[in-house]
This record gives sequence, structure tokens and C-alpha cells, in this order.
Amino acid sequence: MYSNTKRIVTFVALLFFSLSASAYHTNLVKGRVGYLNLKKSIKNGNAGTASKQKITGELVGEIALTRFFTSNIATELGIGYSFIKTQGNSELKKKNSNIIPLNAIFQFHLPIKNIFSPYVGVGYTYHIIQNTKPSFKIKNAGNLVYQAGIDLFVLDNLGLNLDCKYAKIGHGISDNGEKFKSKFKTVITMVGVTIPF
Repeated sequence: MYSNTKRIVTFVALLFFSLSASAYHTNLVKGRVGYLNLKKSIKNGNAGTASKQKITGELVGEIALTRFFTSNIATELGIGYSFIKTQGNSELKKKNSNIIPLNAIFQFHLPIKNIFSPYVGVGYTYHIIQNTKPSFKIKNAGNLVYQAGIDLFVLDNLGLNLDCKYAKIGHGISDNGEKFKSKFKTVITMVGVTIPF
């Protein structure tokens, strides 16, 4: 009973914010920079044993376009660029592989006095991997992505943006012809600017 009451109160609060908020901006473009934190789990595709390959995240940048349909409902399309350091089982040094994240996210915003606007989102991310080594290859893959962030409009035509995305993606890996299965847990934390138009 108590749980149902909490759900009803939450729904009414969200509905109140939705009806009382005004559509201040229709479109937003965002430029962000941050860090790609990557935790990997890699196993041999046949034996199921863990591997010793090394893969670490690095700096990331992103350009995103947000389109509002109502005061609260929006979609965001984004393209990013980063690189990950990889090292195969038979290699002595880490080398860079480029990664291009493509994001399409459905968002819910709660604008407060047209100045402060927290948001959450869920969508799909697809990571394109540009391998730099023929012996160690990571296949492109995608999965659901979860997002949370804040826009703070310091001026009518300029805002600050804090954004965080989480995804768990399974990439196929080939290391000197040997096949591996992987799970990459990625947390991308970024800060940037928001420009309405």
C-alpha cells in the first residue's frame, strides 16, 4: 500500500511539473569534453577462460543536438570521438584504437524557472571502433545507454552542461586469429556548453 502511494505521489509531481513548465528553448546544440571510464570483461569464446588483454579508456569529446517536442520531452542525437589504449596477449606496448560513439536518446527534462534543467534519458548507443592493429581487432557493437545531466543557463543564449552516460556493450574481439567475447562497462562523464537556437 505504501509503495503504491509513493508511485501515485511521484506521478502527480511529474505531471504537475510537466503542465506548469514552459517551452523556453526548442533546440539546443551541446559541445562536451570528458573522460571515458571503461571496465572490461574478456573471455575466450571457446574455453570461457579470462584473457590478459589490456584495454583502457581515455579523453572523449561529443557534439549533440537536442530537439524538444514539449516542455519536457526531447530527443538527443550525438556523435563523439575518443580513443582506447589496447594491448593484445602477444604485444609489449599499448596502442591506440579510435572509437566513435553514436547516440540516439529519448529524454525527460524538468525545467525550473527556465534557468536550471535536470534531465534523464534512455536510448541506444553504437560504438564504431577503428582498429589500428591488424593482429588485434575489436568489432563494432551497440546497446542501451542511460543518461543523466543538468543544463544551467547563465545567459539567454548560453548555458553550462554536465552529462553522464552509462552503457554495457558486448564487443567481439580477435587477437591473432583467436576469438574472444567481451563486456565493456562504460561511464562517460562530460562537461560542456549549451547553445539554444
